[in-house]
Amino acid sequence: METLLKIKRGLVGLVPLSLLRGIKRATLPFLSVLFRNNLTALMIIHGTDKVDPYRSHRYSKLYEKYLIEFRDKPITMLEIGVLYGNSLRMWKSYLPQAKLYGLDLFCMVDGFKVFQGSQSDVPFLNEVLKETGKLDFVIDDGSHIQKDAIISFKTLFPHVSLGGVYVVEDIQVWSKEEVKEFVETIKNEAEVHDQIIFIKKQQA
Repeated sequence: METLLKIKRGLVGLVPLSLLRGIKRATLPFLSVLFRNNLTALMIIHGTDKVDPYRSHRYSKLYEKYLIEFRDKPITMLEIGVLYGNSLRMWKSYLPQAKLYGLDLFCMVDGFKVFQGSQSDVPFLNEVLKETGKLDFVIDDGSHIQKDAIISFKTLFPHVSLGGVYVVEDIQVWSKEEVKEFVETIKNEAEVHDQIIFIKKQQA
């Protein structure tokens, strides 16, 4: 995967951007099938930043750990912060049976249901929940503002199914006090890393 990243980085600047985009569009369906069982490769192919050594993001192995039981099940996943939809397309390749939803302030995604609004707007989140129903996997890759993350967590987590997972990415931008405050709001099992938190719902 390091080689794949180096090739991708090396092409930038050497090949016209329009040509790179054309190559990507042409090869993406094939590569998505070829690397369907390799989440690291899918994250790179689809242009997400969830595995990016230049930003010290290496989330793929952690996601694999928590998603293994959901791979071929009709789960419901909500991702906050989807922008152009790269991660939604990646999840579609890795979780072919999943019902995928996005949430963002700006809707720039085709082919998926993306709710347009703020992750700190509780009435808006409640409207989202009316459409999604119970959630099995939630990813907060939104504003990365701790107060927003707390509001989203407190609103959405009660609607996560037992055994479901709630993820908060990029907590390295928080202070130690903010991380501690967030962790104190969690009443379930949590795996806290320098940049990401995984919370598995064990009780209602």
